[in-house]
Amino acid sequence: MNNIVFLIGCLLLSISVQASSIKGFWDFDEGIVDQAPYSILTTGHDLGIVGGKFGRAVLLNGTSSYLRASDNQALKFGAGSFSLSAWIRPSSAGVFDFILNKRGTGPYGENPGVILGLMDVSGGFALSAVVDDGAGSAVSCEGCGDTFAYGSWYFVSLVYAGDTLKLFVNGQVDSQTSGSVLGSINNNHALYIGGNTVHSGGEGVVSNLFDGVIDEVKVFDNVLQDSDVLALLESDNESNYSTRIGAYRHENAPGEIYARDTVYRAPYDGVVTVYLGGSRCEKNYVVVRVGSTADNLDQVGGRITGFNSATAILANGEYFKIDHYRKYSSCKPNITFRPIF
Repeated sequence: MNNIVFLIGCLLLSISVQASSIKGFWDFDEGIVDQAPYSILTTGHDLGIVGGKFGRAVLLNGTSSYLRASDNQALKFGAGSFSLSAWIRPSSAGVFDFILNKRGTGPYGENPGVILGLMDVSGGFALSAVVDDGAGSAVSCEGCGDTFAYGSWYFVSLVYAGDTLKLFVNGQVDSQTSGSVLGSINNNHALYIGGNTVHSGGEGVVSNLFDGVIDEVKVFDNVLQDSDVLALLESDNESNYSTRIGAYRHENAPGEIYARDTVYRAPYDGVVTVYLGGSRCEKNYVVVRVGSTADNLDQVGGRITGFNSATAILANGEYFKIDHYRKYSSCKPNITFRPIF
């Protein structure tokens, strides 16, 4: 029993750290909305929505498709550390196709921001990236890691800290590049997923378009250690669906009880956690309900308000759902299920 309690504590600590450091999250299960607390306005251009690595994903055609997430203070890291991750299934690549881009094209050292992308290498692809302060210094890696085949899913990550840029593929370090300590990389450009319209600091033609499928995009304002990157990969692979079930948003008018028709069923022994994110959450509350049958769910614990979280331990096959009392629609519950093996 003590081992189980310890494991649950580690899981909840991991959830807390991820919730506090994640600044952008696009899982595409509910469209192209940002699921992180900042709800960054995101628009899509000539996209397809298809089955993803988990749930749904965006299909980009390599000629006209991209997403644009508006500039937001949450995406400005200054001279600090940050991390990016995504699941990708590329079909082809060119000289430098962008997965995540908050910089645009232009000479290194003259245009602040960050790009994570890929380039074609002998019929396969290798990761490429640049972190640039626009003041004469940049750390970059162009196709400097291993070569991978097109048509399969890969979990890719970029971690920048101090003067070091690390790229990961499937939870393992693919390349590491060091350079000068950079100044602030801030800019006023949008974050592009799968493309670009910024050239030498100004808006222009669409370019550097990704050809394939992208899923589960995450932006963090901290350093993910090697073990954290591997944990992200493993947490995604622990079940056949995304470990993050979804954000409840805008289905009911403020002041109403929101009891979603869908009742979830735990596929393993595990822990369900709900946390409130957004603004004015002190006026909203949620209740976790659990039961052995879908039509007989009992409240577990008390209601939670403010920027707090509630948890419930579930046995394999138990049912659960969340009731949300909404006074302000700017506050949204987020639900996570973590298996215990």
